[in-house]
Amino acid sequence: MASMDAVGPGGSVRRVPPDSLPQTWADCGGQPTLVYWDIRGLAQSVRLALEYAGKPYVDVRIAAGAPGTPEYKQAWMKEKAEVGKSIPFPNLPYYIDESTAMSQSTAILRHVARTGGFLYPEGAPPARVDFLLEQLADFDGGLTGMCYRSYDNGKDQWVEGSMQPGLAQFEALLGDAPFFGGATVSAADFKAYEEFDKCRIIAPGCLDGYPKLAGFVARVEAIPAIASYLKSDRFAARPLNNPHAQFK
Repeated sequence: MASMDAVGPGGSVRRVPPDSLPQTWADCGGQPTLVYWDIRGLAQSVRLALEYAGKPYVDVRIAAGAPGTPEYKQAWMKEKAEVGKSIPFPNLPYYIDESTAMSQSTAILRHVARTGGFLYPEGAPPARVDFLLEQLADFDGGLTGMCYRSYDNGKDQWVEGSMQPGLAQFEALLGDAPFFGGATVSAADFKAYEEFDKCRIIAPGCLDGYPKLAGFVARVEAIPAIASYLKSDRFAARPLNNPHAQFK
């Protein structure tokens, strides 16, 4: 197995190829392992949650290659069937630990937060956390779809018609609470942070009109484990998306 590209107090990063992808817990060297493309995409909120949990993990990042070439995404496609022998409905991201092997990014985020004790922290209504995770996934779907398919001609329309109304609703929902579940961090906060940070990249200054969201983002970034991660070589602000996207 190749040496790790970057190692920190929480996770370690391994980029592939050349290594084959882990398929079972036995392949993971005794550490929980997240596997995804070498982008932020659907996995970044899980990475944040793993960092917050504070336990060692491996962040396997797959190089997609050059779009339009026969090799594009083949590092995953050639192993997907094998991975499917141990993970039902194999897809990226997927996650393996001592108790489970699973795909689906929101389910993985829930699992990491549940085992870490912050899925529904004390005082955070479970229904609110569940609702937020689903609503944020919908928001991300629109954001990501725009980046892949219509950024060149449709960014401004998305910002005005979808992003700004969405941010206004999240601002109202947050209210005066420090986090979306209340006084303490929940799984939903890492998904929310990731969405708002991507908005800042796509439309710089977009949170200027939403001071409560701006304060929320600053509070998440000030969490010691998150602050350390964001300053480390293991964190990559870009790309957000794979190479064939109009906005990466």
